[in-house]
Amino acid sequence: MFFGWRARDEHHRVKYGDIKIKCEDGPEGREYVEWIIQQGSKTRTGEHEFVPDSKFNPKMFATDGPRCPVKIFKEYLARRPPEMASADSPLYLASIVKPSSHIWFKR
Repeated sequence: MFFGWRARDEHHRVKYGDIKIKCEDGPEGREYVEWIIQQGSKTRTGEHEFVPDSKFNPKMFATDGPRCPVKIFKEYLARRPPEMASADSPLYLASIVKPSSHIWFKR
């Protein structure tokens, strides 16, 4: 929703390394998740990172409360198997039905 992915193929192409957690400059410095590399879609080829003349990379900013999207995203990343943290790993993983550890997703 935050990044404007329109179809399942766009979601399927996203890799772990395409998304980065960053923090704004300044004393208040809110955290945000930035989509830095585009893998392509029906209307965008994805040959390169976002075009240099684009106005911005899509971002998802932290909010207060239990439904903060950045907090939820960080929790998702923490529940992944460590070996699935390379830049070319898929972002989406299959879930374990009854997890018995802090890892909730399959390789």
